[in-house]
Amino acid sequence: MASVSGSFRSFVLDQLAELGDVTPKAMFGGVGLYHLDTFFGIIAGDRLYLKVGEGNRADYERAGMQPFK
Repeated sequence: MASVSGSFRSFVLDQLAELGDVTPKAMFGGVGLYHLDTFFGIIAGDRLYLKVGEGNRADYERAGMQPFK
């Protein structure tokens, strides 16, 4: 997994601050994002990827978003 710069990590965490209780955890060079112990995203290579499920997959596809690989 591509490494994450400190400035991008800080930027993402600042943007997510309104959620409260977001915990970053190192993951294979990237950063896993948890809210109240629930994994919801990952930062890799200075890109933010959010967990997608059947309930919101169509929204992401309509927006032209690509899956994490």
